[in-house]
Amino acid sequence: MIVAEANVLLCKFRDKRFNIYFDLEYEAELKAVDKIEQEELKHIEELILAEVK
Repeated sequence: MIVAEANVLLCKFRDKRFNIYFDLEYEAELKAVDKIEQEELKHIEELILAEVK
């Protein structure tokens, strides 16, 4: 059994903390640390993707 190693970026946006998990086996995923509305988390994801393009 091989377990993929995940890298984690600890982030903060507008005083709310969230983590970005990513590895070579799976997609990147944002997970809230503080209470963040799902819509706001989606907005943060869109902002990150806009910067990458």
